[in-house]
Order: sequence, then C-alpha cells, then structure tokens
Amino acid sequence: MRRGTALALAAALLAAPALASAAVDPPPDPADAAYQQCIETSDGTDPAWARCGGVYMQAEEARLNEVWRQVYGALKGASKPLLLAEQRAWVAYKDASCAYYSSADFGRTGEALNFPACRGAVVAARVAYLQSVGGAEALSPP
Repeated sequence: MRRGTALALAAALLAAPALASAAVDPPPDPADAAYQQCIETSDGTDPAWARCGGVYMQAEEARLNEVWRQVYGALKGASKPLLLAEQRAWVAYKDASCAYYSSADFGRTGEALNFPACRGAVVAARVAYLQSVGGAEALSPP
C-alpha cells in the first residue's frame, strides 16, 4: 500500500467515530452507566477499578459483536467485503488505542481507570458508527 493511501485510510478510520457521533444520536450506553456505578461504589482501589474496567470492556465488546453480526449479516453485494475490510482495519486501530495509559507515565491508577474508559469509548464510538450504517433505529439495544 502506498504511503499516501495508508495515511488517507488512517485519517478516515480516525475520523469515522467523530463523523458517526455527529450523524447519529446513539442511545444511552448501558455498559458505560454500569461502569460509572461500579467505579463510584467500589472501595476506591486500583484492583477494584481494574475489575470494573474489565467488566466494562467485556460489555462493550459484546455490544460491538452483536451490532456487527446484525449489520454485516444484513449487507449484500459489494458493500459486504468493503465493510469487512474496514472492520479489520478498525480492529487493528482499536487494539493499539489507548495503550499509552498502560505506560509508567500514568501509573497504575492511569492503567486501572483511564485505559478502560478510553478503550470503552473507542468501542462505543464504533458501535454507534455501525448502527448508523445499519440504521440505528433497527439496531438500538433493547
């Protein structure tokens, strides 16, 4: 892949969540609300926050997988492999996102609080984007 093409793809992938959030008004994220409640009712320690973050990220991944199955399953023709290629590129981005919070610069608290909040927001933005592709009203969580 040429450097210019790769940079354009990277810019588009980074812009997609912002565009999606502007294009749709996603429903309240139940995983985010549960995460906030877990943090607020925890004992305030890094291990407790890390447990809250782990549950939060699992819930966001489950939402993503469900919406992905619905949207991808509904697509036909040339759009299907194109969305699959986009999703694969996005997964690579997601896997690299927010990793800076696990550096020593942010300490254990940064890793326990900031990393899950950041990664969860990245996944939630992708869910909103996929819902806009498939029609948010048809794919909103119950």
